[in-house]
Amino acid sequence: MAIKLLTYPEQVAAHLRKEIFKGRWSGELPGADRLGGELNVNHTTIGSAILILEKEGLLINRGAGRKRQIKLPENYEPPVMKVGLFLYEKVDDRLDYIIDLKNGLQERGHTIAIPSKGLRDLNMDLKRITRLALKADADAWIIQAGSKNVLEWFAAQATPAFALAGRRRGVEIAGTGPDKVPAVQDSVRRLVELGHRRIVMIAREER
Repeated sequence: MAIKLLTYPEQVAAHLRKEIFKGRWSGELPGADRLGGELNVNHTTIGSAILILEKEGLLINRGAGRKRQIKLPENYEPPVMKVGLFLYEKVDDRLDYIIDLKNGLQERGHTIAIPSKGLRDLNMDLKRITRLALKADADAWIIQAGSKNVLEWFAAQATPAFALAGRRRGVEIAGTGPDKVPAVQDSVRRLVELGHRRIVMIAREER
């Protein structure tokens, strides 16, 4: 039986297809610049690979300057993953929203790996954090309240990562979290209106 040798665009398309089905990206495919830099291939190769996936119906071209939309097949079943959950403090696993998060992941068949120490327990030491992260060998990561350099490291890895609050502004990482600034400003403004002048904010240690 003859063996078909894949062209560079076909190899890149196969890699992108695999990563999409693994759940690395959802909604939109990253831009050509980011993909080209990550895979060390030129724009022409990336463009040809994307065109292959468009013809398959896996990607939708939404026009110039817009990222391709990912369209998974109707019979697609998300993969079961080992999800790493790096907590700010180890005791945070008792928080209601963390318990809900773990239960939701487990209900969908995923397993959860929580490092033996939290980010604060490790003093946000990037070397110690990366050592535990690599040891866990997770398929995806959720990082709770990470510092900027910690989130930057996770964002630079091939493993998908999601920031649960933390210093994510300016970091290319998916995430969510409360915007506390307006609430703090409103609170201070109200206290000043009431005549208070010495106002102290008690918060967690600066990350």
